[in-house]
Amino acid sequence: MDSYKPYNNTLTSLEQERLKKMYDAAVGEDKKILERVLGKYGAYKLEL
Repeated sequence: MDSYKPYNNTLTSLEQERLKKMYDAAVGEDKKILERVLGKYGAYKLEL
């Protein structure tokens, strides 16, 4: 199947870097949401 792209739903390095900066500055519910996004779509062992 040529249309199958297993890494299509992952973040690029730049996206991950920017979201991590936003995560570091976030508080409360925003921080929890960013943590979920980074955990779901970020690099496998990203440390938050």
